[in-house]
Amino acid sequence: MADNGKFEAFKRDLVEKNERTYGAEVRDRWGNAAADAANARVMGLSQAEYERAQKLEAEVRAEVLAGLADGDPDGAHAAPAARAHAGWLQAFWPKGTYTPEAHVLLARSYLADERFRAYYEAWAPGAAEFLVRAIEAAGV
Repeated sequence: MADNGKFEAFKRDLVEKNERTYGAEVRDRWGNAAADAANARVMGLSQAEYERAQKLEAEVRAEVLAGLADGDPDGAHAAPAARAHAGWLQAFWPKGTYTPEAHVLLARSYLADERFRAYYEAWAPGAAEFLVRAIEAAGV
């Protein structure tokens, strides 16, 4: 996406789709200010920041899959998966709102909410549990 206008339209579409799909739930749970701040964060991303977030998401997936292949949920791939996930969150959450505690709480919702679980389990069986355990252990 070399054209800045196209990138701005892409972000606008991303925010609008997210609002249609999750907006009411987010606003009910965390309030209008939090939802508006998150939308503003996405709209404020540069193309380089967005591309970095995409790379972090791919890194999370790669580390989770490698950790599952190793069969060691506390092994060498757990902390890198958690750190990459933390970076990915920080790309989209309003500045100053990320905390390790909030990260753990969100991760635990990945097991409780079937939408999140399905997203991660589409990578491989056990992926959601692996990622949650990695985040809990990492304290990032």
